[in-house]
Amino acid sequence: MALRDLPVGRKLTLIIMAATGWSLFFAAVGVVVYDITTLRPRTRADLAAQAALIGMNSTAALAFDDPASGAENLRTLASRPELAATIYDSAGRVFASHPEGAAPLAGPFEVREEFTSSELTLTRPILSEGEPIGWLMLRADIPPLRQRLPQYGLLVGVVMLTLGTLAWLLSRMLRRSISDPLRRLADTARAIGRNRDYRVRAMKDSDDEIGEVTTAFNEMLATIEAREAALRESSLRLQDAMQAAGMAQWRWDVARDAFSWGGEEDRVFRDAARPRNGSLAAFLEVLEPDDREPAERALRAAARTDGSCEVDVRLPRPGAEPRSLVLRGRAERRPEGSGLELFGLAIDVTERRSLEQQLLQSQKMEAIGRLAGGIAHDFNNLLTAILGYARFAKAGLAEESPVREDVHQIQLAGERAAALTGQLLAYARRQMVAPRTADLNELVGRMQRMLRRLIGEDVALDLACAAELWPTRIDSAQFEQVLLNLVVNARDATPSGGRIVIGTRNETFDASAVRNHPEMMPGDYAVLTVGDSGVGMDAPTLARVFEPFFTTKEQGKGTGLGLAVCYGIVRQAGGHIWAASEPGRGSTFTVLLPRSEAEVAPADPGASEAPGRGRETVLVVEDEAAVRSLAARTLASLGYNVLEAATGGEALGIARQHAGAIDVLVSDVVMPGMSGPAVAEAVAAARPGVRIVFMSGYTDEAIEAENLGMEGAVLLPKPFDPDVLGRTVRSVLDGAPAT
Repeated sequence: MALRDLPVGRKLTLIIMAATGWSLFFAAVGVVVYDITTLRPRTRADLAAQAALIGMNSTAALAFDDPASGAENLRTLASRPELAATIYDSAGRVFASHPEGAAPLAGPFEVREEFTSSELTLTRPILSEGEPIGWLMLRADIPPLRQRLPQYGLLVGVVMLTLGTLAWLLSRMLRRSISDPLRRLADTARAIGRNRDYRVRAMKDSDDEIGEVTTAFNEMLATIEAREAALRESSLRLQDAMQAAGMAQWRWDVARDAFSWGGEEDRVFRDAARPRNGSLAAFLEVLEPDDREPAERALRAAARTDGSCEVDVRLPRPGAEPRSLVLRGRAERRPEGSGLELFGLAIDVTERRSLEQQLLQSQKMEAIGRLAGGIAHDFNNLLTAILGYARFAKAGLAEESPVREDVHQIQLAGERAAALTGQLLAYARRQMVAPRTADLNELVGRMQRMLRRLIGEDVALDLACAAELWPTRIDSAQFEQVLLNLVVNARDATPSGGRIVIGTRNETFDASAVRNHPEMMPGDYAVLTVGDSGVGMDAPTLARVFEPFFTTKEQGKGTGLGLAVCYGIVRQAGGHIWAASEPGRGSTFTVLLPRSEAEVAPADPGASEAPGRGRETVLVVEDEAAVRSLAARTLASLGYNVLEAATGGEALGIARQHAGAIDVLVSDVVMPGMSGPAVAEAVAAARPGVRIVFMSGYTDEAIEAENLGMEGAVLLPKPFDPDVLGRTVRSVLDGAPAT
């Protein structure tokens, strides 16, 4: 293992040991070199000092010729066996020696130093008052280097032991102050990396550089912990947002053909079948058959071109409509050429698709309604003339006249056409209405006997009406038509007998409850339900059930307007109607009408008396010649003085130029040039106090009676019976004195 990979403690120990070893090596070499280079000078200096001492101590012995004292002085060298000394007198005779047995010294006498490889000999005079009285010869044995090395080795050993001890102590100190804190810091970092717990903090032992590193490490952990918390919170919010939006992640590793969902399979597939494995082919298998090839083609095209994709797919579900998904993503090549991936989001758009279909259906029905209303308006003008003149023709024929029956059939056909036109106007929500605050329970109870007779004995009729039902505002006659159509439809759905249940209840819808009905507002509703145990309807039939002229009955047994009329009446009343059905499990129609805060109003009795006569002047303004002529003839037959105008300008001219009074203005609402309200305003300005009667073949938000801008004006729907026209004019005239 390389030195750089070893723990710091071992590195420090090895470094200290190496430094100590090299120090000892260089010290030993230095000692040997020192010994070799300084041996002779040191030995000479030592012998010179020793010679001076012996000479000084031996002067008296030589002066008094006392060899015993001289020998005693030399015995001090006994502690140094490597030294030998001899004292000579001035004649060269041995005076004293150590060790004994020295040979006499032959002259000449002089100061000398003699070096050999193994010894050093010094010859020095012994002086007394400056004159030599004897000589000293001092010899020192110099041991060879190999004999001196053990001495040096011992010294080096002692030094090594001392340095080793110091190195060990230093290593322990360094390990405790550097290595151990670093190891704990590393262990903490590993534990954090393993457990992903950024709340852990490293222990700080000191305020040195390692302490600063520990502090910085803990600060980094705090920063990471805060970022992790923020990231976790952001991730949770993203997950919540994706879940609320019906989104999930998807990824396709093209090279490995691995199709994954980021662990969100439950959100993607829910109650639909799941792929058998993680391949693209397995995912395609669970799609609707018609979606498989387009989905694969789009994904592979994105992979081939490194582009983006948006794929619409459907997941079939048992017993329910398929769920719709949109796969949106893009391609990305991974680094180092390791392959291509497609990734993105899978968005559940089932609810959105359903709302789109509902919106399209609503727009389609609205368009059909506008078309039907426009046609019915023109028909009403024609039917007004047909029925009116048929009545005049019939009244002018004798009872026995063969033509009378023909005219009667014309009148019956016109009335049936008027009823059909009324149904179209009801569907188009352009029918004249007289809404009042009503109790649905009261209206249902009033029709109960008639409904039981209508459905027959083989179909049971049950009522489940809630007590204290909220009042609602609707035209009572129109509600009865809705209930009648729904019950008749339920009876036809139970040809072999069964059960029809009519129920009412109060229900409050909040924003979440109306999410699947974009045209519906949250609030309180009085609810009417009509359910049957009949044959039921499949999904395609249910989707078209409120379309006009759509029927599942045999030809000649239904016009296809019954449920369409119900739809129009309920929507005109500000309510909603929908159907729920499955084949073989019957159908249930639900009508929701907004709650009214007003008190329930009593029903207005219908007027059936004959029209009153009069002699007042009536100005009839109608662009349709046949209707204008019929209205003028009807009023003239009742004694009124009738003035006719085909346009608003002509009517205004008559109002300004007529010499007598004009008591009533009878005007069509929708005319070219000037509209009926504009004509009425101009005539009222010229003839203050004139009474106003408007005629119209349909109504919408712009021409309801209370929105025509004329106080006291009356709205007469077309086609109208001549007697109704007469009664209306008479009631307007009798309401206040004419001017």
